Formats: sequence, C-alpha cells, structure tokens
Amino acid sequence: PVTFTLSGGQTQAQAQVLMMCTLVNNYGYSYALGSEVKNALKAIYPNAMANGIKIYNSTGSEYTDADFVYISNRHTFTIEENNKCASDPYTFSILEKEKTAATPKTVSLCAGVAQTVANIKTQLADSSAKIYLKNGNNYNEQADNATINTAVTYYYTVQATGKCVSDKAPISFSIGQTTDTPNGPNRTTGCVNTVAELKADIRAQEAARSSQTLAIYAGLLDTNKGTALADSATLTQTTYSYAYTEAGKCESAIRHITIS
Repeated sequence: PVTFTLSGGQTQAQAQVLMMCTLVNNYGYSYALGSEVKNALKAIYPNAMANGIKIYNSTGSEYTDADFVYISNRHTFTIEENNKCASDPYTFSILEKEKTAATPKTVSLCAGVAQTVANIKTQLADSSAKIYLKNGNNYNEQADNATINTAVTYYYTVQATGKCVSDKAPISFSIGQTTDTPNGPNRTTGCVNTVAELKADIRAQEAARSSQTLAIYAGLLDTNKGTALADSATLTQTTYSYAYTEAGKCESAIRHITIS
C-alpha cells in the first residue's frame, strides 16, 4: 500500500526589505552573512520550521550560513512552515542600518612605561570599544591586558545604542611629555609614620612643586612603579620611592627616599 500525507496548504510569504547591520569586504562591498539573513527572515516568519528558511542567489544556488550575501545582488527566499508546503520564491533586498561613526584617533602614551590595550580603551572613553590588529585580511581582537606595540597600527570599533557597529578606524600614538625628575630629599627630616606624613615632609623641602601630584611607592623602584600607596597607609619599610605628575604630562622618573 502507498501512504500519502496531506499538507495544510502552501506557506504564504511576500517580498521583503530587510534592515540589517552589514560588513564590508576587502574590496569595499557590503554584505551580510547567510545566517544573519535567515535570522532576519525568521523574525518575520516565526512559524517557519527548523531549516525551513532557504535563501538563493540570482542563479538559484542556495546560500549557506557562512556565505556572503551582498546587498547589491538579487536574492530570493522560500519559507516552509510545519505541515505546509514551501512558499513560492520571493525576492528580498537588504538595506543597511545606520552605522556608528568612528574617526581616526590619537592616543597619548607615556615614554618608558609599559601600556596595555586597556589604556587605549580608557582614552577612547567608550565602553563598547574593541581594539584590533590587522593580520593579512583579518582583524584580530586584542585582550585588555595585551601590551601595546607603538610600531604597528591598531584599529578600533564602537557601537552606539540602536546603531550598527562602526567600521574599523585607525589609532595612532603620541608620546606625552614627562614631568621633570624630582630633586627633592632622599632622606626624611622628621618623624613620619604614614604616607601622608611622608608626603608632607617631601613637599616641605620642594615647595615649588605644590601644584603637582605626589605619589609614594613601596621599596627602591626603578621604572616598574606598581600601585601608589594610599595616604592613610602606615610606613613599615625604611626605603620608599616617589614621583610627581604635572597636569597634562606623564609621571616623572622616581627618586628614592630613606626613612631616618
């Protein structure tokens, strides 16, 4: 015997214009991935069965999820809902949603200090920022703790609410001016027990730098300063290091001081 299964009719559809975020290939042509096009159609036809959305190029070949669907080409699609036959083919076109603007940026770094990608993001002042290095035709996103190499070009993207991610824009680097090296005391002159008291002792002997920020670091350091000590911290060592920062400049080299 032959068994026939009756369908519930043909799936109904119509031509669509899809508003989508797009990417740009190396030749400047905008496209969306096949998987993203299918997701956009799925939002319009939520009753489509699993794998029931098919998209085709102008010659009738089916796009895979990983294929580039160029916005300038002609495309068609079919929809198949559960217990129904597939729809007739209908055309669809892609309109690019507005992209976030991104312009070339210059990031200021301090000479002699190891800087990371996180420093770039801080200066971009945008929580959506992502940083990339170009590798051939690909862009590799960089981790926040990756050390910056100022000899190569970095790129960034940002994304504003309700807009698509920006195109990748280049980042250049400038080396900031360093605050003058301290010439203050290398030994305390009075009884000091806290970082705040040590600062007061140093400033009393270098009053001309009263407008500059003074930082105290534990130990006899060279260039790797680490984290400055809080004013309330108790002095438990006999040697410390200190440095100044003038407004608009990088932190100075350090000077050592011994607790008498």
